[in-house]
Amino acid sequence: MWTGIEYQVASHLMRMGEVEKGLDIVRACRARYDGTVRNPFNEYECGHWYARALSSYGLIRAHRGAI
Repeated sequence: MWTGIEYQVASHLMRMGEVEKGLDIVRACRARYDGTVRNPFNEYECGHWYARALSSYGLIRAHRGAI
């Protein structure tokens, strides 16, 4: 799974007015990292602590701008 790409797509959808579709993607990502199987603080992508997952911070601006 490429969470960084998924978060980027979710952010883009939100900015384009498709907030619920973007949130669906975020919910799916967060469900994979709910703490039952994987560490909820380490979205594994190409090794531990990979920076592309930091694209999740783009969701804050996208969601804020969509409301």
